[in-house]
Amino acid sequence: MLMKTRIILVACAIVSASVSAAAQGGADALPFTRMETSPVLAGTAGAAVTALQGAWGAFRGAATGAFETETVSAAAQYTNFGGHSAFAAAAGVGVGGNIFLSAGVTGSDGENGGGYQTGNALAAFGAGVRLGESLSVGANLRFASQYLTADAKYSGASADVSLLYKVSETISAAAGVCTLGSSVKSSSGDAYAQPAYAFAGWTGTVGLGDIVIDVHFAADYYFSGEYAAAAGAVLTYAGNCYLFLRRLKKKGARRLPDS
Repeated sequence: MLMKTRIILVACAIVSASVSAAAQGGADALPFTRMETSPVLAGTAGAAVTALQGAWGAFRGAATGAFETETVSAAAQYTNFGGHSAFAAAAGVGVGGNIFLSAGVTGSDGENGGGYQTGNALAAFGAGVRLGESLSVGANLRFASQYLTADAKYSGASADVSLLYKVSETISAAAGVCTLGSSVKSSSGDAYAQPAYAFAGWTGTVGLGDIVIDVHFAADYYFSGEYAAAAGAVLTYAGNCYLFLRRLKKKGARRLPDS
């Protein structure tokens, strides 16, 4: 049953990541760095910012890693659809019971509408530190590159800072600032911004015997004036995840997939 659950989670991540990729675009620099790799984040449209992500915390929300119960975590996914292929892999390890370190890579390639080969690559790192029974802090660092044509190549670095606070056994809250980085410059010298944003989220858990329902809500505010808000729920029965529900509202923001 555990293997079945993992397959379901990875499938949710692949489908959601594909939707996210289709939704993202426009003038934002390196938009693929804001795609969700974590199955629980992808399955809830990004609302589950307080949820444990295991190795996937290398890409976002490293503060959650400090509360991981697994000493070692590893995950991978691959998809090939419509002439485009993509992969992601990550690993994490707990240190001393209060620290969780993770690292991951993603990559994709394919052909755009003009017949050009396109691709991107991302290396990410996360560190979460538990400061007490209820509070943790985390940081993520990423290095990304992208090519759209032979003459349009971009690269850049960015970082996130996040906090997680467990109000009680059934309520958690998280907040942070993401995509803090310099402008991305192309090989021709053009500069594009990596839109920084702040986020906040909340999770409430309801237990009904063998059924546990986690209700998630999160909102992003981009410093350029755009926003996104999402709500989602995860239903777990006897320790196995069976259902994701999600709803998204956004204005211009491109991190989250359409719902």
